Amino acid sequence: MKTAFQRLFFKNKKSRYFSALMLVVISFSCHSQNILKNPGFENLGKDWTIWNTGQWQSDVVKSGKYALKVTQKKARFSGATQTIVFPKNVKKLEVSGWMKTEDVIQGDSSYMKANIAIAIEDSLGNGIGDVPGVGQQTGNSDWIFFKKSYEVPEGGKQVRFVAFLNNCVGTAWFDDLEIKFYDKKGRTLMAESKPISDIKPVNMIYPQWKLREDFNQMVESLRTHPALYEFISKSEFEALVDSQYNKINDSMKLYEFYSICSPIVARVGCLHTQLTRKGADIFPFPVFFSPYIYIENDRMFVIKQPDFFPELTAGSEITKINNKPVSEFYWNIFKNISMDGNNKSGKQYFISRFFSMYYYRFYGYENMYTIAYRIPGTDKEIVRNLCAGLLMGNENEIQDDANCIDPKLCFKILKKENTAIITIKSFAYYNNNEYFRKFIDKCFAEISDKQIPNLIIDLRDGEGGDPYCSSYFLTYIMNKPITYYRKGTPFYDNLTTPLFPAAKHYTGVPYILINKGGFSTHGHLNALLKYHKLGVFIGEETGATYSCNASVKEILLKHTNLTIDVAQVTYTVDTEEFPKERGIMPDVEVKPSLKDIIEGKDVVMDYTMQLIINKNK
Repeated sequence: MKTAFQRLFFKNKKSRYFSALMLVVISFSCHSQNILKNPGFENLGKDWTIWNTGQWQSDVVKSGKYALKVTQKKARFSGATQTIVFPKNVKKLEVSGWMKTEDVIQGDSSYMKANIAIAIEDSLGNGIGDVPGVGQQTGNSDWIFFKKSYEVPEGGKQVRFVAFLNNCVGTAWFDDLEIKFYDKKGRTLMAESKPISDIKPVNMIYPQWKLREDFNQMVESLRTHPALYEFISKSEFEALVDSQYNKINDSMKLYEFYSICSPIVARVGCLHTQLTRKGADIFPFPVFFSPYIYIENDRMFVIKQPDFFPELTAGSEITKINNKPVSEFYWNIFKNISMDGNNKSGKQYFISRFFSMYYYRFYGYENMYTIAYRIPGTDKEIVRNLCAGLLMGNENEIQDDANCIDPKLCFKILKKENTAIITIKSFAYYNNNEYFRKFIDKCFAEISDKQIPNLIIDLRDGEGGDPYCSSYFLTYIMNKPITYYRKGTPFYDNLTTPLFPAAKHYTGVPYILINKGGFSTHGHLNALLKYHKLGVFIGEETGATYSCNASVKEILLKHTNLTIDVAQVTYTVDTEEFPKERGIMPDVEVKPSLKDIIEGKDVVMDYTMQLIINKNK
């Protein structure tokens, strides 16, 4: 006996043909459609924007002949991205892909790993909301499949897919990546043709009422800071708030609003309290010749000739950007950078290294830039127009692979000079304390076993990190019990009781190299070493001191999607009270000149080595 379906299907020949045709059509329309172009890199880099160390290769693949490989020894953002416009009626997207990792070490934050991620953007290419990643991985892993579904939020117009190393080191491979679009009934949809960000890459304009609501939300978030009035009085703070609020007198672009808010955030005097654009800052943007420039006070010099701009030789001075003096940009950004105690040394370091990021935040994005510059030995100002795409540069850091377990931790012994050099650029091994401790154990065991009398500790460009790592390192330098944190410091109760010297601690007086880039936990460690006279400090004033505020709470502003990071806890090491508006000062100041920087000379290390050579005579 035929079922009801069979009776319908076999009613007559014509019906059978029509029904069969309908089944084919239904089957085709329900078939999952991958929207990504060249999802397995079989057409090499076609349809992808690949930046920094990303490259297609055929040695390691999940399927087919090619896959994306990203490998780096310096923590930065490298990978590939592709942007796709949503079709009408899209309600949901499904994102997936395969990832393999090798020796990936997490960066300073928990999300700084090998990543498959997306950003959902509005009609002008600005990120909407805090979209969780598709998959993250560290360490060593075989191919792992990651998959996640997302509802399309109101105002979402396109999706930016990214496979990348997120400010971390190691190697990752990506293959067989996929995005599918669905309407509210679960039917698959095709994509539009051209990404919005390619059509009009400008900042979105927000109405006055939305900006004022976000401004008030930001101010109320700042009021939770544990030391809000330490570097600005309450009356001055309130007057500044009122003054800046009144500047929101019309609709404006996001970077204009950022420029109104940032002076308030900066005046708190806290490195860990910042206003950011996390979605926008993750992806590539014009970088104004970074890392080809060096900024000394309010002057910008070229220290490495860009491949894309060969007439801009090393030593040239960039005098204007878009017909405005570089000094104008410098001082506006300088006074609005968040820094512990408004430390000037730290601000100089940040603006020199991250000028492009700050420019983008304060002045927005344009398709064309006018650059005025002078080549060395001449007073003639040359003007050239450059499209934004030409300003993107890749930084290739020279790394002593033989002596480094990663770009942040290096150790070597100079036999001729009978000297050991330990380089620590980061203590940010929060999830891998054992990795850090094994490195430190090995260094000092070798120093002790070989009876190396001279030790150089290079703490320059120190970006902070985990106090459990810095305190462990301290036990190998100190010669008496030392308490790390003052009483009453939350989360680190065992660091408010005395630490004791490690069994194979160094018994001499080390040379400690410092510069403007010593922040957060590096500031704490330097303060303890300085206070207890545990070394000779050589170099420049650091960017931090014995106390800072951290344990950040992130608040997403409702309308603009800016993020205000507000420190919640004060961390103070057990030392005398150094001036909070200054960093830790060197015993011997040694500062590289512009010529030294251009020629790649490390005058601080050279000076220290000469001291040791003279001592050994």
